[in-house]
Amino acid sequence: DLVADPRLQLQLGDRVTVVGSEASIANVEKFLGNSLKRLREPNLISIFIGIALGVLIGSIPFMFPGIPQPVKLGLAG
Repeated sequence: DLVADPRLQLQLGDRVTVVGSEASIANVEKFLGNSLKRLREPNLISIFIGIALGVLIGSIPFMFPGIPQPVKLGLAG
C-alpha cells in the first residue's frame, strides 16, 4: 500500500481505494473512471463481432507457391 504523495504516479492497472463522502467519491470516479463496474458489464456486441471476423478471416484460403492445396488459418487462427 502506498500513501498519496504529490510525486506518486499511477500506472496502468493500479487500484485506487477512495474513502470519503459519496459526493467526493463520485467526483473521483468521474476523474479516474470505474473499471470494475465496466468489467461487470461487458460489451457483448464487440465480442461477437470479433468472433465473427475471426471465423471469416480464418476461412479465407491462401495460395503459396509450391504448395498444391490452399492454406487456411481455420477456426483456431
